[in-house]
Amino acid sequence: MNTLRSVLAIGALLFLTRCDKIGNPYPKSNAVAAECSSEEILPVTEAPKRILLEDYTGHTCGNCPGAAVTAKELEEAYPEQVIVIAVHAGGFADYYPTSSKFYTDHTCETGVTWDEDFGISDNGNPNGMINREGPDGAKFLGPGEWNAEITKRLNDESQMEIHLVGSITDSICAQAFVQPLVAFDGSENLALNLVIIEDSIVDWQRNYAPPQGDASYPTADVPDYVHNHTLRTSLNGAFGTDIDLSETDTDAFLSLGYKAAIDSTWNPNTLSLVGFVYDKNSKEVLQVNKVKLKATE
Repeated sequence: MNTLRSVLAIGALLFLTRCDKIGNPYPKSNAVAAECSSEEILPVTEAPKRILLEDYTGHTCGNCPGAAVTAKELEEAYPEQVIVIAVHAGGFADYYPTSSKFYTDHTCETGVTWDEDFGISDNGNPNGMINREGPDGAKFLGPGEWNAEITKRLNDESQMEIHLVGSITDSICAQAFVQPLVAFDGSENLALNLVIIEDSIVDWQRNYAPPQGDASYPTADVPDYVHNHTLRTSLNGAFGTDIDLSETDTDAFLSLGYKAAIDSTWNPNTLSLVGFVYDKNSKEVLQVNKVKLKATE
C-alpha cells in the first residue's frame, strides 16, 4: 500500500492512503486495515445505490414532525438504502436560551451553510433534498414527493462504494474508503463529506399533529419529543474534501480519515458517521453510506 501525503484539516486530522491493486478473489491477507479499528476492509465488485434524504427542519416548525415520520418510514421501507440527515436550520430552528422551552440550539455551522447554499428554509419547512438533485432541476421537494423521487433513483447504477469505519474513545476516529466501481478519467469534480449525526435527542418540539386525543391540538408544544438523524457537525467542512478517483483501480481504495473532539452535549452511544461523495458541479450526491460509531477502549 502506498501512502499519500498527510493533510491537516480544520478541526480534524486528515490522513489519505491509496491502496495498490488487489486481485479477485480477495484473500483476507490483501484486505486493507482500517486506521480507526482492527477491522479489515475488502473491496467489492458491486454495491447498492443508496439515497441521501436531507430533511430540513426546526423545533418550532409544527409541520416538521410529520415530515420526520415520512423520513423514518422511507428509511424503514428501504433498509440500508435510504440514509436520513435531519438538518435544523432557518427561522424555525431559532432557539431561546432564557425561555422555558425551545432553549436548545440544534443547529450547526455545516447545516446553516447548506441551508443558505441551497435556499431551503427561504422556501419554508418542511422541505428536503433527495441526493441534492430533484426533477426538472429542482433541488428540494416537499415530503409528499420524497417517495416517488427515491423510488425512481434506487435502481441507478452505483459508480462507487463507500466503506465507513468509525469509533469513539475520548475522541472520534472516522475513516472512509472510497472504491470506484467504474473507471474515472480525472475530469470529474468530486468531493467527499463526512458528517456526524445523533439519534434519540429528547427535547421540545412544536407539533401540529400530536397523538389523537391531545386536548391541546392543533398547537401542542411537546417537551419530550424524540429528535433523530440530527446533524451535529462535518468532520471536513461543509463542502468536504476534493477527491480524484482516476488513479484508483476498481478493486482498490482511496482512504480518508479524521480525528475530532466530541462535543460534551452529544450522547456518544447514539452517534453515527455518514459519508457521501458528490459532484461539485451539479452538487448531486453519487453515493452515501452510514455506520454507527463504536465505543472502544
